[in-house]
Amino acid sequence: MSLQQELSSWFAPKPPANDDKNAINNEKDEDDIPPVPKIGDNPPSVPKLSFQPEPNRNDGGPPRPTILAFLRHCGCPFAEKTFLNLRETARNHRGPTDRQDAAIDFIAISHSSATATETWLQSLPQAGSEPGNLRVIVDEDLEIYRAWGLGVAGYSHVLSPRALGEVWRLGSEEGIWNRPTESGSRWQ
Repeated sequence: MSLQQELSSWFAPKPPANDDKNAINNEKDEDDIPPVPKIGDNPPSVPKLSFQPEPNRNDGGPPRPTILAFLRHCGCPFAEKTFLNLRETARNHRGPTDRQDAAIDFIAISHSSATATETWLQSLPQAGSEPGNLRVIVDEDLEIYRAWGLGVAGYSHVLSPRALGEVWRLGSEEGIWNRPTESGSRWQ
């Protein structure tokens, strides 16, 4: 991890390429972000994100219930706390044969690079103990984030006194401090 990598995490991420082939500007802006789906809605269709069918069901019915967690940059204390909670919850909901019989799937979505995400996962407590009903998907180009209505965070979200106080609390009370940021953006 270099100083340049750490500093680049403070720049806002580039939006994904526009789907409109006739557009002169090849970037989407915040106005192009669809609304956040509601519980019970069909999930947005994104090639990188697949959902598992219900156990013992092959009729093409709805997918099994799934909990998604969109992580901040790998290295962020909030991302770490979210992932640790997601992993523990996934353990509590795995089936007797781990993934095949799980009632609920869990997916953590990272916008850091695959290498940075793997390095970060290996640095976490109890690395490698993820249950089979927990997957990590790398979405470095932010397609999944955008499809699910997540844009770039504002200053008050990232640098508010409350957010910074919570970072301090996570570190001082739970030992979860900021880790080196190899890729990703603090603004996601």
